[in-house]
Amino acid sequence: MVESLHFDTDVVPSGDREELVRDVLSDGMLLELENLRDASEGIDVRLEATGVGPLGLASMHSSPTAATRSPRRARDDSPPTLHVQVMQSGVSTLVQEGREAVYGSSELIMVLSSRANTVVSTRGTHRRMLQVPLEHLGVPDAVLRDALAVPISRDLPLAGVLGRLVEGLPLQPDLRPTEGEHLAQAALDLVRGLIATVVGEEPQIRRLPEAALQLHVADYLRQHWQEHDLTADRFAAAHHISTRQLYRLLAAEGISLGDWVRQRRLEACRDELARPRTAPVSVATVGRRWGFPDATNFGRAFKAAYGATPLQWHLLHQRR
Repeated sequence: MVESLHFDTDVVPSGDREELVRDVLSDGMLLELENLRDASEGIDVRLEATGVGPLGLASMHSSPTAATRSPRRARDDSPPTLHVQVMQSGVSTLVQEGREAVYGSSELIMVLSSRANTVVSTRGTHRRMLQVPLEHLGVPDAVLRDALAVPISRDLPLAGVLGRLVEGLPLQPDLRPTEGEHLAQAALDLVRGLIATVVGEEPQIRRLPEAALQLHVADYLRQHWQEHDLTADRFAAAHHISTRQLYRLLAAEGISLGDWVRQRRLEACRDELARPRTAPVSVATVGRRWGFPDATNFGRAFKAAYGATPLQWHLLHQRR
């Protein structure tokens, strides 16, 4: 488990900040930091870090800087760790493995701690970082190198899911050990799958890890359930899998596609019918809006779920 860390230059007199930041980052993160704004302003850094199972999670705000890990510093890094950076604000330039990549808040990027690198940020930045020890990643070096210093758009499904996971993990987690292990395993599968996608599905990691695909399928369902044209065929096609495989993956997540979507839509109708209105809207209109075009079937399904017809539910809540 990675130890928790909290470091904030706001509590340090401005004249002492630069020396303190250099000492902390040089010793703890093996980085040499250069201030890129007026010398009188110094360096501002706010860093929080914690552990999620065997992985590390960090959040870092910093003023304009150039952070360099020299070849000597890189050799000192132990254990070697892959840093998956999820930018929250600002733009940075990463130089590693002979590549120079510019990336911002719509992208992820991977940095290997045991290889020399430089990150230049000419404006203030905020980034979250998932830190994955290579011993837990299990990806061949030759494959991993091809994924370094490559901006990865969060429009890419796996990148979007991984980005949301990293953003959603708490920096002061109150997790039972098994919860931390499960979250770490999900994150590892997503990182492996993303590497496979970035490098063009090298033979060593050709198959997308099923756990990562399960997460992506469940996430896609939660984002698109309101769309009336969401069918099993369209859903499967969006993930380049068969309908049969889709149902199997959803079953592994405890989800029956038809029942799950139907229940979410009934809940949306229930909430809308209970909401006070300034203008009248018919029960049938509410049903159609949430995917129940047949008023009779809508009424039966609603009563079976909530013990009252849609109209009774609406009138009951308008009197309150």
